[in-house]
Amino acid sequence: MLDVSPQFLASIPTSTLRGHSLTVSIDDYTYPLVIESGSWSVTGGQDIRRKADLTVRVPNSSLRQAVADGGVAATWDVIGTEGAIFDLGSGFDWGSQSEIVTVLSGQAAPVGEQQPDGTFKVTINDFGAALSAMSFEVPLVQAASMTRKAAIEQIISMVFPGITIENTMTDTGTLHTQQLWSGSPREALKALLSDAKAEGFFVPGRAFRIRDLPTLTDAPVWTIATGDGGTVKSYGRTRPLDKLYNRVRVVPGTTDGTQPFSYGSATIADPAHPRWPGRFGIGVRSAPDVTSTTAATREEADEIALAILTSKYAGTSETLELGALANPALEAGDVVRVDLAASAMAFSQHYTHLLEQFTVDLRTHDMTAQTRSTADDDS
Repeated sequence: MLDVSPQFLASIPTSTLRGHSLTVSIDDYTYPLVIESGSWSVTGGQDIRRKADLTVRVPNSSLRQAVADGGVAATWDVIGTEGAIFDLGSGFDWGSQSEIVTVLSGQAAPVGEQQPDGTFKVTINDFGAALSAMSFEVPLVQAASMTRKAAIEQIISMVFPGITIENTMTDTGTLHTQQLWSGSPREALKALLSDAKAEGFFVPGRAFRIRDLPTLTDAPVWTIATGDGGTVKSYGRTRPLDKLYNRVRVVPGTTDGTQPFSYGSATIADPAHPRWPGRFGIGVRSAPDVTSTTAATREEADEIALAILTSKYAGTSETLELGALANPALEAGDVVRVDLAASAMAFSQHYTHLLEQFTVDLRTHDMTAQTRSTADDDS
């Protein structure tokens, strides 16, 4: 792997930081495409986590090869064949040394009309789009003794046969009760991952990754900094005062009577805590999906709320908006350190945040990113 430290990236002239590739696979054949412009992005907490909006061209060499391979008669067929798989690469290319890594594998949304100059507008989504549209052909029964880890892997393997599963979550708990899943595999996965305090998503290379939910106590995987050797080009800072939560309210995951409790809540009671209600009143955060299979009692539900949610929202909820040179190896939810140099009016600021989302321009290789001091979801 090449060095992608901030110091290394900053040492390379920005005008040389280019590098991208795009291929489309139809049946057993793969054809390179030309990217005229566009960007790719990663957003945490969404069904479609990775996507790209591109203007592309089919080179004559790919069209000739596709025609020779059979079944393809025109440029449109190379781009718009149903079931075609796209692989987008992004990285660094500065002459004799380069590294382009796959940042998105997925399928195209409806392809736009061919432009007068011969280009196409294409939106590519990761396989989360396909998962959202799926249903179980027959109900799936999972035994009470099955671990949540095995249950998650079983569902993914059923709906995406042969997919690579990268599972590093540490949860070893079982389902406790027999589960009968029907309807959407996505909803089954959401419930299981919530119980395991984990997240699952599709990653480049046609794989599904399962990992523990990141926390701000994890070591940062990347430092984004201003000043000498830094990669930050611009930044803004926001502290949304409507996020000052100090009470969490647990709502049953279902309302059909299967949950053995009704409502529970937990409130910060320490007068020394900066979020103590006596300082600014009560801010309530509801958590509807905390308990779906594992919380057997009201007390356990409250414990989950205290452990997961109160601590999550107890810190100051700050957001940073950054413009920087891109690192294509980042993932939404990664813990990053942001170092902002001192200005005439302030001291240097250092933040450890969760990377909420980022977008990379394929022409300039600039990245716009949003980070926050607490996760903005109920998982």
